[in-house]
Amino acid sequence: MKSMNLFSDAGAKYSKALFGDSKSKENTNQLQPAPIQDENGNLTFSIEGRTYFLNVNYKEERERVKEEININSIAKYDWFKEETGENHWVLYNTKMYEVEKIYLHYKEDSNLVPIIPINATSCYDMFYGCKSLTRLDLSNFTTSNVISMESMFYNCKTLTQLDLSNFNTSSVTDMSSMFWGCESLTQLDLSSFNTSQVTNIGRMFAWCKSLTKLDLSNFDTSKVASMNEIFYNCKSLTQLDLSSFDTGSVTSMDEMFSGCGSLIKLDLSSFDTSNVIYMYEMFSDCSNLTQLDLSSFNTSQITNMCGMFSSCTALTQLNLSSFSTNNVTAMAGMFNCCYKLTQLDLSNFDTSRVVYMDNMFSYCKSLTQLDLSKFDTSEVYRMDDMFYDCQKLNIIYISAKWNINSVENSDDMFEDCHSLPNFSPEKTDIEMAKPVEEGGYLTLKK
Repeated sequence: MKSMNLFSDAGAKYSKALFGDSKSKENTNQLQPAPIQDENGNLTFSIEGRTYFLNVNYKEERERVKEEININSIAKYDWFKEETGENHWVLYNTKMYEVEKIYLHYKEDSNLVPIIPINATSCYDMFYGCKSLTRLDLSNFTTSNVISMESMFYNCKTLTQLDLSNFNTSSVTDMSSMFWGCESLTQLDLSSFNTSQVTNIGRMFAWCKSLTKLDLSNFDTSKVASMNEIFYNCKSLTQLDLSSFDTGSVTSMDEMFSGCGSLIKLDLSSFDTSNVIYMYEMFSDCSNLTQLDLSSFNTSQITNMCGMFSSCTALTQLNLSSFSTNNVTAMAGMFNCCYKLTQLDLSNFDTSRVVYMDNMFSYCKSLTQLDLSKFDTSEVYRMDDMFYDCQKLNIIYISAKWNINSVENSDDMFEDCHSLPNFSPEKTDIEMAKPVEEGGYLTLKK
C-alpha cells in the first residue's frame, strides 16, 4: 500500500494561518508547530480541510468532535489520555496508532507515514519494538510540543537509517532510552537537536552496538541530572569527544561507558563530577582502554563505586589521585579483572564507611603489591574473593586501621594468591587476613 498523509494540504494551510510561520533560525528543516490546547483546555485543529474546536477537558465535547470527525473524514479517530508528558487528551488516527497500556504505539504494518497525534506532548514508547522497520519516514512528524521522547525508538533493532533533521526538540526534557537497542544504526546525525531543556539522557544510546561514531558537540547538557548508561554497550564506538559536555548538574553516571569495548582513549578532564552520587560500573568492560586519567574528578559525593573499573582488561595506568571516598559504602568488584594493572595507588582512599569489598581486586593478575595501609575496614561486612587470583601479589600492606571484626563473608578471599608469604591453598579465608607475624598473609607497614 502506498504511504499516505492523512492531513490534507488544506489542513496544512489552515495550520500555518492559525499558528504562523515558526521555522527555527537554527534549523530551517523544522515543521510548522502542531495544534496544542491552551491553558484552559481549548483546542482548535483541522482535519481534511475541516476545522474543529472544543475544550478537551469535557467528555461530551470530545465525543461530539470525535463523532463529527469520523462522519466527515476518511480516517477514523479516537481519544487517548496521556500518562506521560503533559497528560493531555490526544486525538489519534486508529489505523496509524493503537493503545498499549499507558502509551500510543505506532502500527508498523499500517504503511502510513507517521503523523504526531493531535494535542500530543509525549512520544513515550511510540515506536517501541518496531522490529521490521529498516527506515522510518518522519518528514511530517511535528515535535514542537513534545516534552518526552523517552524510549521513543526503543528496541527498533532493524532500523538502519533515521533522519531526525526536522525535529524540534526545544521543549523536550526527557530523552532517556530514546535509541535503546537500535543495534543496526551505524550512524546518527543529531546536529539539529536542541537539548537545552533536557534533564535525563540516561540510556539514550544504550545497546546501539553498531554505532562507530557519535558527534554530540552541539548538545547542551547544562540541565542534565542523569547520564547513567548513556553509552552502555556501544561496542563499536572507537572515539568519543565529550569535551563540550556540561556535567555540573549530573548526579548519576553509573554504567555510563560500560561495555564500550572499542574505545581506546577517553578524555574526561572537562567533567565536573562534584554533584555525582553514583559511579558504579562506570567504565566496566572498557576492554581496550589502556589508560585513564581521572585526576580531575571530584568524587566527594559518591556513595557507590562497585565495579567501576571491572573488566578494564587492557588498563595499565589509572590515576585516582584526586579521589575522595569518604562517603563511599560499596567498592565491590571495583578493580575486578584489571588484568594488566601493575600498580595502584590508593593512598588517598578513605574507606571508613565501606561495607562491601568483595571481589575488589579479584583477577588483578599483574599487581605485585598493594598498599592498603590507609584502609579503615571496621565497617566492612563482605570480603569474599577480595584478592581472588592475584597470582603475582607478593605483599599487601596494612596498618592498625585494618579491622575485620564486622566481616561476615570471606569465602576465597585469598584464593590462588600463590605469591603471598606463607601462602597455603587450604587457607584462603578471613583467618589469614592478619599480619605475617601473627601467621597471616598481610604485612604491617612500619
